[in-house]
Amino acid sequence: LNRVAVVEVMYADNNFKRYKGMRVLGIDGSKVLLPHTTDIVKKFGEVRYSNDHTEVKGSHAYGLASVMYDVLNKVAVDSVLGHATAYEVNLATQHLEHSCDDDLLLCDRNYTSYRWLSTLTKHNRKFVIRCSRKSFKMAR
Repeated sequence: LNRVAVVEVMYADNNFKRYKGMRVLGIDGSKVLLPHTTDIVKKFGEVRYSNDHTEVKGSHAYGLASVMYDVLNKVAVDSVLGHATAYEVNLATQHLEHSCDDDLLLCDRNYTSYRWLSTLTKHNRKFVIRCSRKSFKMAR
């Protein structure tokens, strides 16, 4: 629904904001609390919790949402809801089919991996990824 009713309409006339000729697309993931039913736990998984007190323990049904968002035009280009234990890079890879060679992809430091960098390079995507001070000596 979003793809047809919002995204296709947004870009149909080719009149949208760009930065130096590029769409600027941010990719990020977030845990999403889901209704705790047997079917949902079976499909998406659950995250266990506890605190220092033994009487407070349990689990919640969760999924991992990943969104590729056009930050200049304020529209979600693509989204996916994965298993609670999914790897953000795996979900982000699914977004690439909805991006183009003239997009600039922005990612947070959770995405800094050789696998993700090689995937973006293989798909001829331009990118900026924040990385921690402890990783990627060349970036430091």
